[in-house]
Order: sequence, then C-alpha cells, then structure tokens
Amino acid sequence: MISEKKAAEVTAFLERYRSFLIVSHIQPDGDAISSVLSLSFGLRRLGKETQAAIDWPIPEVFQSIPLCDQIRGYPIDNGFEALIFLDGSSPDRMGRFVKWLDEKPSCVIDHHRSALSFGTVQWVEPTASATAQLILMLNRRLGVPYDPVLATVNMLGLQTDSGFFRYSNTTADLFKDAAFLMEQGAQPYFNASTILENKKTEEFHLLTRMIEKLVILLSGKLVYSYITQEMLRECECTEEDTAGFIGELRSIKGTECAVLFVESEAGDTRVSFRSKKWFDVSQVAAYFGGGGHLKASGCSLRGDFFANIEKVVRYIERQMAQSDASKALLTLLSDRGQNEK
Repeated sequence: MISEKKAAEVTAFLERYRSFLIVSHIQPDGDAISSVLSLSFGLRRLGKETQAAIDWPIPEVFQSIPLCDQIRGYPIDNGFEALIFLDGSSPDRMGRFVKWLDEKPSCVIDHHRSALSFGTVQWVEPTASATAQLILMLNRRLGVPYDPVLATVNMLGLQTDSGFFRYSNTTADLFKDAAFLMEQGAQPYFNASTILENKKTEEFHLLTRMIEKLVILLSGKLVYSYITQEMLRECECTEEDTAGFIGELRSIKGTECAVLFVESEAGDTRVSFRSKKWFDVSQVAAYFGGGGHLKASGCSLRGDFFANIEKVVRYIERQMAQSDASKALLTLLSDRGQNEK
C-alpha cells in the first residue's frame, strides 16, 4: 500500500523550493533514467528550474530515448536550492554528487527494500514496482501536464523494472499507471524495440562465451556464469553489453537462483543476482555490501575475481540449503497437523 503521508511530505518538499538538481544512481538502468527525466521535465512544466544528472556515462541502449541527451554528468554548478536523489538505496550510489547531500536540503525517493536511511526527506516504497511509478504519482499530484514525449519517458521505468510486465512485481496498479500513460500518448513499443531489439552481433558472441562457462549446482536450482575482461576484449564488447545476460541465466528451466559475475575494467567483481519464486537474493547482496529487491539485486566486490566467485557461490549454496531445510520442516509440521485432525 503506497503511503499517502510520505507522498504528501515529498510533494510539500517539491513545492517548497524553486530549483533542483535531480540525480539518479551510477550504472543507471531504465528506471533510473526514466525517473530522473520524468521528474526533471515534469517540474519544469510547473515553472521550476531543474537539471537531471547521473555521474556515469549513459548506456548506449538508452541514448535514443527521448530527452536522454539532457542528462548531465559530473561536475555541475551547485547553484540549485535542493537536491533530489532517485532510485538509489544508499549515498554511495550517487557517485560524486554525494558531496552535496549534507550541504543542501535533500529528498530521497526509492523503492528498494534494502534502502538505508538518509536525506532530509525520504520516501522508500517497496510496494511500488518502479521508482518511475512513484514519480508518476508525484507528477499527477502536482498537476504536471503530460504529452506523448513525457509519457513515453515515464513509461520506460515501468517497463524495464517489471521486465516488460513479466516479473512478479507486475501489479494491477502498475497496469493502471501504464494505461494512464498510454492515454497520454506513450509509445511503449518504441521503448521495447529500442532496448530489446537492438543487440549487436558481438553481444551474441559474448553470450555464447558466457554460456560456455555456465555452472549448474544444487540439481539445477542454482546456476552461475562469469565474464572476464579478456572475454570482453575478445568479443569487442563492454560491460554495458552484458546488461541482459542475467535474464538468460534466470530463464533456465528448474533454476531458482541465477548469478552473473562480471570483471570490471577497474578490477572489481560486479555481481548480479536473480531469483524466481522463493529465494531472497536481496539478503545475499546485503551480506556482500550491496542491495536491491527480493528477486533482483546486486553488489560489487574488490579482490581476486575467481576467489570472489567461489566465496559468493558457497554462501548462496549454504543459504539455499537452509531454505530447503526450513521448507521441509514446515511441510513436516503441516503434514503432522493434518494427520492429528
């Protein structure tokens, strides 16, 4: 249930100031880009001064999304009155913009259940399917007029964070919000074709290499693979080309948890976790200093790449074994209760 009290508190914050720097997280995804643009250009239509910013290069797949070229990187003049941070669960996700967090009035809007407490005003809504859904709610409360461009941009976050309406976070409210945006002229096919139907042949070569490294454990319930910098160079790809690969691992029949390890150019190990039904990958990500959702999370680790893989996989194996034992105990107790009736 979305908190009306928090929505009203954030609305008051937005009405209080005239100029905003609106930031989303490093390594931006579709929800980050959608949210920062939808709020920035929504507020501009109400006469506010805004600048959308992300301290990270915009992935190539999103660069043809309307208004995306209006997102600035670091540095930016700090002449704004207030700071807004969207779709980020911790201050370090702001990149270098974090330096203004304690200097300016700040508002944090997010939907990750692992979010830390920070900011002058904070609205964390885990029941929302995407942060862009909360931005739509705020824009409508403020009376922002929508046109096909803003509607298409706002739709992007709803689509990408729900797996294009395939994931378990796809709710009736999400469809209602999507329907509203369609009525305003949103073009969901444009977003879908831009993201899903624009793959380079080099990405397929890399995907083949990743599949060759596939490891299947726990009778198929746990699968993982990895991509090294050497593999990226050989396939003439970059880290951002791996964005959809974790979904391919998750799609394997019988899999409950899928993990993809990618070696970054800086030498870090970037880990993506996905699950299907019962395993909570957010607690795994949190254990290793990351965060996210119940069924989609991530973290970044320093140190030896293959040692990190071993460490994470062994931890997940233990957690999944404990979950299996707990489910077996509950089944036993349930059966016993039925027999005693």
